[in-house]
Amino acid sequence: MSAVETSPGRTFEIVVITGLSGSGKTLAVRAFEDMGYFCVDNLPVSIIPVFADLCAGRADLRRAALVVDVREGTFLTEFPAIFDSLKRMRGRRARLLFFEAGDEALIRPRSRPTARSRRGSAGSASCWSRCASARI
Repeated sequence: MSAVETSPGRTFEIVVITGLSGSGKTLAVRAFEDMGYFCVDNLPVSIIPVFADLCAGRADLRRAALVVDVREGTFLTEFPAIFDSLKRMRGRRARLLFFEAGDEALIRPRSRPTARSRRGSAGSASCWSRCASARI
């Protein structure tokens, strides 16, 4: 993480939204956007420090929210250290929201197909639910 910090007396807030597929992450980030947060959906874990630095360095941005998919290959190995770094930066407040849902909600057909469902997935929603919950 770079040394970019916010100006004295100013706190930059970043909210990381993650969780199981179909649990409501996209709806949550839309709500944050409605509350005036700068939002990004589906940001790769390795880009989070750059995103945080860019946002914190802008005087016109005080808060941001981003969605990270737990199915990303590096999530479980890289994310904990990256999030800890975000929390330790002076002038920043980092929060983590993890969304989950029961198997019946995860397996239920969605009102519109996602890019992943159009391409075909590497496992069922129930399998992802159990695997992600066990690892986290």
